[in-house]
Amino acid sequence: MNPKDASREVRPSHRRWDRWVFVLYLLYALANTYPYSHPAYIGRFVPDKGDPLFDLWQMKWFARQLFRDPRHLWDANVLHPLERAMTFNDSLLGLALLGLPIGGLTGDWVLARNVLFVLGFLLSAWSTYRLARLLGASDGGALVAGLLYGFCSIRFH
Repeated sequence: MNPKDASREVRPSHRRWDRWVFVLYLLYALANTYPYSHPAYIGRFVPDKGDPLFDLWQMKWFARQLFRDPRHLWDANVLHPLERAMTFNDSLLGLALLGLPIGGLTGDWVLARNVLFVLGFLLSAWSTYRLARLLGASDGGALVAGLLYGFCSIRFH
């Protein structure tokens, strides 16, 4: 791809195609994450009592500690008497920050987690599609690239 081509302005027909692709990815993400994405369950449904509940606890811990005592952000109330116990787990600090507007305003951290869960699929597919287009893939090729990366089976675990 010529560097001059990358800086050219996007034609209106491509913008329209991009909107359709985004809507397609959104619908596909909602369908593939059902029942998390169902309006009746999005704030109440947790798939099992393992990782999702631990994720919720971590998100709430980080959000709480950011305002109460940010110097002890990593000193969770688990694994006593060890310090910085949160460093032994996957850090969900980024998710806590992204979910803070939803969880903090509504008090519903299940809703925040499930919205972030659905958005993870949608934005992964969309950003892969945009990257493929930037690298010179055709419309169809970029669409397939976004579907393959955004909704690959390993991401559903």
